[in-house]
Amino acid sequence: LFQLALPEQMKFMARNLTGFDEMQLRYSLLGDEGGGRQDKRAIADRLREELISAICDRAFFVEQEPIRDRKQFETRVAKGKMRLMDVAQEICRIAVEILAEHQALRAKLNAAQYAAWPRAIADIRNQLRELLGPGFLATVPFERLKHYPRYIKAIAVRLDKIASNPERDTNWQQQLVRYWQTYQTKLVADRARGVRSPKLEEMRWMLEELRVSLWAQQ
Repeated sequence: LFQLALPEQMKFMARNLTGFDEMQLRYSLLGDEGGGRQDKRAIADRLREELISAICDRAFFVEQEPIRDRKQFETRVAKGKMRLMDVAQEICRIAVEILAEHQALRAKLNAAQYAAWPRAIADIRNQLRELLGPGFLATVPFERLKHYPRYIKAIAVRLDKIASNPERDTNWQQQLVRYWQTYQTKLVADRARGVRSPKLEEMRWMLEELRVSLWAQQ
């Protein structure tokens, strides 16, 4: 509805997303692990939709008050319109940084020197799939998304350190696996009951922070 309320502004913004071409190339790397050929136009469309959704969410839903009538809706539209372009710059900046960090890490993961630690590499790839799953730019709250570059950099630090103490890496990984299984079990149970637990969501992000504190405390 907010996009429909500002059609010209939304069209202009969609055509002028900062760094879009660069993002598109790097975004395509998220889905090509299988080596299959991807439709460039479809990739661009998906990325643009994710960015627009993230921008609108941050521009129009800063205020927590529910919208109950037309006047409140129009007021929210006016406020969102004023910050739309600034928010677009902010979202694009963080998206560029995330995708650049992922590209660098992807190259590192494929380096032959890390083939000696397949369990660690598998754990890292699973972590990245959870972080960078389909639609993550639109579905992950910005307050979490802005930490993604740090999470990805921490993975690179883990790789740099693994050769010096692989036993420690394995011990920490096993610890994280137990916590993650606990989280997954509770998540499945909550979904089955149709409930959403803020505390469980907090646990999910605490696990990312624990990874940082273990492997990249600096």
